[in-house]
Amino acid sequence: MGANLTISQQNKAEEYDFFFQILNLFISNKILLLTSKYYNHNDSKIFYF
Repeated sequence: MGANLTISQQNKAEEYDFFFQILNLFISNKILLLTSKYYNHNDSKIFYF
């Protein structure tokens, strides 16, 4: 029982880590687009990978 709980907590931590990596990508891309001319011409196209 205790071992299963530890594994599920570890999986949850990895999911959060992945989520924050994606969030970081969105934020850095948004900043990149803010500084580019492309952003100025396409306000709707903010989120890109």
